[in-house]
Amino acid sequence: MKRCFILYLAFMLTITASALDPQTKRINSIKIDTTYIYADVTMPTVEQAMLLAYSQLQRDVEKWTSRTGEKHPDDIKSMADTITARRDDQFRFFVYLKKEQLQSKPLVPQEEDVLERLKKARYIFELKDIMESFKQRGEILDYGKYSTIKQPEQCYLIIHDEAGNILALLGPGTIERQNLLTNKPEPDSLRNYRGNGAIWFILASKK
Repeated sequence: MKRCFILYLAFMLTITASALDPQTKRINSIKIDTTYIYADVTMPTVEQAMLLAYSQLQRDVEKWTSRTGEKHPDDIKSMADTITARRDDQFRFFVYLKKEQLQSKPLVPQEEDVLERLKKARYIFELKDIMESFKQRGEILDYGKYSTIKQPEQCYLIIHDEAGNILALLGPGTIERQNLLTNKPEPDSLRNYRGNGAIWFILASKK
């Protein structure tokens, strides 16, 4: 009887924890929504989880497009959204996109703004390809880790935690900066993110 009670208590605690976790709740809602294609991977490192998740998503998108006759997109990463979380001593990487994103539409081609593209990034491992692309287009002058920062008053800062989740995108400034992810009128500051990492970049001035 005692053992049954302990098992029941453990079960209820698990259910309660899941209900209180917004990331788990969001992931579960996507999984039961047939309008999404997703991949859910847990591995010892973030890099392993991310690479395997994108590989699985790529495979599933290929299956879906071959079945529906849609054109397979060239860049899955730029279309997909991600959710990352810790699972004990491992990392969970969940990547997903809407099937309607893969459907043919008569879109007018347009280049995405640097800041708008960066606002969509959820994880620092997405940033290298994004930064390099905009640097080659001449829209970003330079970027790097915070330890190599140049002209801090001109730099934008992307703040991330140890798991690589992006926490904030701060505009140029000295002490006070605008948080471009929240767009709140109250100023934000690097001091509010002690213990986290940062990546800086400088935008090219528009002509």
